[in-house]
Amino acid sequence: MSIARNQEKLAETDLENEKFQLAVRTAQSYFDLVTLINLRKSEEVNLQRAQSIRNIIRASVLNGLKPGADTSIANAEVSKAKIALIDAQNNEQMQRNFLAALVGLPNGNSINPDTAFLRKLPPQTVADGNTDNNPVINYYKQREALSAADEVFVRRTYLPRISLLGEAWGRGSGISPESGNAVSSSFSDGTNLSRFNYAIGIGAVFNISDYPRMSAQANAIRYQTLGLQQETKTEKLELQTQMSNADNQYASSYNKALESPVLVSAAASAYNQMLAMYNSGLINLTDLAQALYNLNYAETQNSISYDNAWKALLFKAIPTGDLNVLLKQL
Repeated sequence: MSIARNQEKLAETDLENEKFQLAVRTAQSYFDLVTLINLRKSEEVNLQRAQSIRNIIRASVLNGLKPGADTSIANAEVSKAKIALIDAQNNEQMQRNFLAALVGLPNGNSINPDTAFLRKLPPQTVADGNTDNNPVINYYKQREALSAADEVFVRRTYLPRISLLGEAWGRGSGISPESGNAVSSSFSDGTNLSRFNYAIGIGAVFNISDYPRMSAQANAIRYQTLGLQQETKTEKLELQTQMSNADNQYASSYNKALESPVLVSAAASAYNQMLAMYNSGLINLTDLAQALYNLNYAETQNSISYDNAWKALLFKAIPTGDLNVLLKQL
């Protein structure tokens, strides 16, 4: 294959690798946005709970059932919830804009991602793919092919140059031997070719003084090709390591996601019990605020753990170079 064709193939594989890397970044950004949307919703619910508690406390304080200090504590909890919500809204908007930039939109306000898939988990086991199909491996292999083609080209330049030479000529005459050497006065009889001859030869040119330079240049390219081959092997090992780490991360993230609903259920039950005990005067507001914090933490961790499980599946797909491993599960 010519050097030009190898250069074209290298550009094609480089383009395919860039497209794949962009798809990976887009998928990661999409998962992050979905998680931030769910976190913002959790903060909205948390603010509603804090406001409901404050309303209950205000009524109790007005009726002399609770100390006035509880109102200040409740106001502080509402303010904390509002600040957390503002931060969540800001993070969501920034992520929307980042995703919009990746997909070529002017801003993220027009992006409405589907968040329903985060309510379920991907399959517990997913078959591993082949890292040889990763676009970066194809790019590395094509670099090897181009370097090898360069070496062949350089070595051929100092081969002898063979030339095939040929020549033919003819002449005309106004004398006609067939008619007793009669002389014709016609112009056309004198210009028509009547006698022919030819010569054929082969020539070879070899620049002996240029051989050492070209030989050294070809050897340098050969060593460069060997270096590229080692880089390809190193990249394959790195992808295999990524695959192994992705397997471990997927198993860990999946198990955490299985446990997170249990945490939410327990935290919600504890919060409801604490709220009932506070209304009965058995605990103080600090204990109730801690229960509220624990419930909010459990809900946010639930969203994060589900997102991490899906991202771990994405990380399993990256070394294979095939995002269909992920897309088939959505």
